[in-house]
Amino acid sequence: MIERRARRLARWAFAAIFMTHAGLHWLLPAPFMAITPEGVGDRRLVVQVTGIAALAGGVGLLFPQTRRWAGFGLSLYYVCVYPANIRHAFESIAMNDVTLSWLSHGPRLLLLPVFAWRRLWAWGVVDWPFRARA
Repeated sequence: MIERRARRLARWAFAAIFMTHAGLHWLLPAPFMAITPEGVGDRRLVVQVTGIAALAGGVGLLFPQTRRWAGFGLSLYYVCVYPANIRHAFESIAMNDVTLSWLSHGPRLLLLPVFAWRRLWAWGVVDWPFRARA
């Protein structure tokens, strides 16, 4: 019961976060374009497409019929945007006139696998290490 409630709260929180990020990708694309690696093509288009992906995934988390697919898709999303996070860290790119230190970048980059697992757990894709899947 508690685990179900925790997963439900996590799903709603992640859905809200992804839908907010989706809006930011469209309303304020410049910071995202600044960290998008060179060589991906039209940076604005990449930011807009990732915004659409974040919105679709966030909405998908809210419905049982689409939750697992949204979970997989958003996990793939994190893998795809990881290079932007690396560029953001190593090139000290300011976003909205704020430059983050390695106290922020380092743990985020190192803990990405934990973050990805936590999201997969929230979406009901994995139970490990808490319980073996039957």
